[in-house]
Amino acid sequence: MIPPFQALVTCPAGFEFRCVSELERLLREEDPFVEVEPTYFKGVVVVRSELEPEEIVERIREADTDWVARAVPIHRTVRAELDAIERAAVALARRRLDEDTAFAVRCRKRGQPPFGRRDVEVRVGAAVQEATGAPVDLEEPDYVVRVEVLQDTAGVAVIPPDLIVRKEVKRVRKWSPGMRPISRAQLKLRELLKRHPYLVREGWSAIDLGAAPGGWTYELARRLRPGKVYAVDPGELHPRVRELDNVVHLRKRAEELSGEDVPERVRLVTSDLNRVHSEAAAITLDVADRFLEPGGFVVQTVKLAVDPETGEYAAPDVETAVSEVELEYERRGYEVLAVEFLKHNTPKERTLVARKEG
Repeated sequence: MIPPFQALVTCPAGFEFRCVSELERLLREEDPFVEVEPTYFKGVVVVRSELEPEEIVERIREADTDWVARAVPIHRTVRAELDAIERAAVALARRRLDEDTAFAVRCRKRGQPPFGRRDVEVRVGAAVQEATGAPVDLEEPDYVVRVEVLQDTAGVAVIPPDLIVRKEVKRVRKWSPGMRPISRAQLKLRELLKRHPYLVREGWSAIDLGAAPGGWTYELARRLRPGKVYAVDPGELHPRVRELDNVVHLRKRAEELSGEDVPERVRLVTSDLNRVHSEAAAITLDVADRFLEPGGFVVQTVKLAVDPETGEYAAPDVETAVSEVELEYERRGYEVLAVEFLKHNTPKERTLVARKEG
C-alpha cells in the first residue's frame, strides 16, 4: 500500500525521475520537507507535503514545467476496497455538496484491484447522492468526486472540475519505437545484472515473483533462453512478455505456488513483491527453500512500505528494513552477497542479492 499523498501527478513514461526533480525544486520553496516519489506505475508520481492539496496543484499550474502532464489534488488516501472508497467519498462530499450542487464520479484505475472503474463510479455515485441529496450531472458537474486507484491504494478528492490541472509536456523522445522498457522495474534489473552478471546464465530457469506487468520476466527470459521463466502474478503480463515462448505465466499469488506449477529446480528466484519488507522476504524465502537449487541466487527488492494494519511505515527507515531482511536471510541459511541502491530504485527501495548455501 502506498503511503498517504496529497497530489497525484502524471508525466511521460520513462521521465518519472525528471518529473520528481522538477516538482521538488518547485514545491520546496514553500515546503522544504516535501516528498515527491515515483510509484510502481509508469508515468505516475505522488506528492507528500504539508501544503494543502489545492495549493500544490495551483503552484504546479502557475509554474513553467517541462514534464508535468496532469496534476490531481488528493484529500484522502484509503485501501483500494469499495467499502473504504465509498466511506471516504461520502465523508468528503458531505462537506462540499448539497441539494443545489451537482456532481459526477470519475475513477481512474491502475493495477489489478478486484473491481472495475465502473463499479466504483456507480457505487460511490449512489452513496454520495443518498448522503447529500446532490443531483448527478455527468456533463457539467459543479464538483467531481475523483478516485485514483493505484493497485492497493485509492486517492479520493471532491473538487471543482477545473482544479484538475492539465499541461503541455515539453519533451523529446527518450526511447526509439519498440524499445521502451515494459516498466521501471526492467531498468532496475538491467542495471543490477550489469553489476552482477553471474546471476544469469543461458539455459538456467528462474521464478519471478510479483511479475506483472513483466519487466523482470522479459529481461530474464531473453538472457536465460532456452531456460524457462515462471512469472508468478495474478495480474496481466505485457503483450511483449506473453509472446515469449519460454515464459510460463502462473496467475496466482506467490504464496500459492505448488510443485505442480514449477516441476523443476531453478537457479534464480527474483522478487519485486509489493508487500511489507518482512512479509516479502518470508514469501520469497519460502519459495526459494522449495524450488531453488543449492548455490542458486535470490534477488529481492526491499521496500519500505506502509503496514496496512497500522497505517504506518513498517520500519523507521529503509536501512532498518534492509537490516531486518538481511537477518532473516542469514537465519534461513542464505548468504547476502550485496545490497544495492540502484539508479532506478526509489529512495525507499534497495535491491538485495543472496545465495542459497549448501
